[in-house]
Amino acid sequence: MKCKKDFKDKKKYIEYRKRCKKTNYAKGQFHGKVKRKKYTWDEQYMILKSDETTDRELAKFLGTSVQAIQIKRYRLKGGKY
Repeated sequence: MKCKKDFKDKKKYIEYRKRCKKTNYAKGQFHGKVKRKKYTWDEQYMILKSDETTDRELAKFLGTSVQAIQIKRYRLKGGKY
């Protein structure tokens, strides 16, 4: 990824960052049939204690999206959505 100082124009840098974020988000999406999933106790424990695995690997293992993993972790920690 390019640094901010590599760009002379700030608008071009902002557009570049938007493209990078969009492609990274698309990599973590699950494009299957969307259905609300009930997580088991083991899966919830894996989501909370996922220090050794990345969210992308965990999402692939559980068959969900990275965003679903992040939202579930937020809710399990007591956050309101």
